[in-house]
Amino acid sequence: MKHALIVGGNSGIGEDLAKRYTKDNVKVIGTYRQTPGVLTESSSGVDFYQLDVTNPENIDSFIEYLRDREYRWDIIVFSVGTLEPIGNFYDLDFNQWEQSYTANYFGQLRVMHGVRKLANPGATVIFFTGGAPSGVLQRFSAYSVAKIGLTKMVEYLDVEDKEVKYAIVGPGWVNTRIHEQTIAAGEDAGSNLQRTQLFLEKGEVGTPLQDIYGCINWIASKSKQMVGGRNFSVVWDAWGDKKGSEDLESNLSHDDNLFKIRRFEG
Repeated sequence: MKHALIVGGNSGIGEDLAKRYTKDNVKVIGTYRQTPGVLTESSSGVDFYQLDVTNPENIDSFIEYLRDREYRWDIIVFSVGTLEPIGNFYDLDFNQWEQSYTANYFGQLRVMHGVRKLANPGATVIFFTGGAPSGVLQRFSAYSVAKIGLTKMVEYLDVEDKEVKYAIVGPGWVNTRIHEQTIAAGEDAGSNLQRTQLFLEKGEVGTPLQDIYGCINWIASKSKQMVGGRNFSVVWDAWGDKKGSEDLESNLSHDDNLFKIRRFEG
């Protein structure tokens, strides 16, 4: 039986992943910060651990919990994060900004640093990106800059670690609870407030959750040389059986710079 760790198993995406993994006979440990959510009601086979990625002592306890169980994982997905604080950088409380960066970046890497020795050979690590990493999502600097940092760190980790595969995935717009933070910020969210309101008012689903799961499984099934250290878009990239998938896989196999942070002239 395969084993999956989902850091943020009570988030919208993490919760769905836990359900799909258990349905596919994968043993799941999911973490939650405050409440396990509906997983306790609908997902048998999931073990839970309360984890705040901004709390180093809590992280150390989680690592010890896994070691005591002699736990070994095949895939870990980091589905934690916060959009807050939202607003212009100089209008924000810097302590809150720093705390957000810790949740979106340092805390996740601290967890990864601790669980690495518990990985099975050929394991896969998945982070999530967002916040216009190739552009500027105004008034969401803590979230966006942390995601850019993760995107680059994935490349470093994949180069330095010869036994584990690392990738980062952009899920696109997904109708989950995280958008409540944008609504709560009101005018401080700038133009993204109206965009989010329209998305929610129309009841749009956004990226189908099964596509996120499918993309992650596709990455896990491919070689480290092909997908390692790269940033994939669930919506826009021709992964899996999408049209153009053969061309994509060929390009990935021959271009080590593809889907990585680079500066190109022209």
